[in-house]
Amino acid sequence: MQESDKSVFKTVSRTLRKITFGTLSERVITEDSLVMMNVPSLMARRDSAYEWSSCLLKNLLNLPREKRLELYNTAIELLDAAIDSCESIILIEGKPGREALDFMNSYLAMLRDVVISATSILNYETAFIKSEFKKDGIPSISESEMRILNENFRNSELSIYKSIMTLMEISEPSVRAYRDAHLKNLSKENLLRYNKTFQEFEKLYKEYGKSIFDSKK
Repeated sequence: MQESDKSVFKTVSRTLRKITFGTLSERVITEDSLVMMNVPSLMARRDSAYEWSSCLLKNLLNLPREKRLELYNTAIELLDAAIDSCESIILIEGKPGREALDFMNSYLAMLRDVVISATSILNYETAFIKSEFKKDGIPSISESEMRILNENFRNSELSIYKSIMTLMEISEPSVRAYRDAHLKNLSKENLLRYNKTFQEFEKLYKEYGKSIFDSKK
């Protein structure tokens, strides 16, 4: 999906949520309302998307370049889904727990932006090689120069990758504490709804994971 398409999609999504939920001043949301009942499912969508993006990021480093790029992009899509769910929860819940929700949203957005930087390096490497090294199908630099350039690009990616891992590592305790606290506050019915949705997403992600990591060479 192009950036312009994503922008339109997000605008339409926000408009639809406003039509469905109304503004906070227009509507009092109780725990029994249909809108509030959707919060556990949104939480599960957010948490499962984040967990799977985290799994992909932690396991992609030794994969071939094209596969790494694919998984970076998949992680970005998952983080976008997690952010969208988080924004929906903020819209529904309003002030209660707003500080913690804002933390989660900010963290997810920051992580996504750093991952985007990694994809930019890989995309630029491809474009650079095509434009500079393969004119008329003939390499314009020596093999040794090519190795040095590839190594420089790889080191740049590794630097960003280390930033991704560091960000996840230092944020994980807060993320875990936040999730545990919110799950404890769910009613029995809402916890069942959360677990059911989480398991459905988890099953889909695991099937996708098998197609990637079982075939890894």
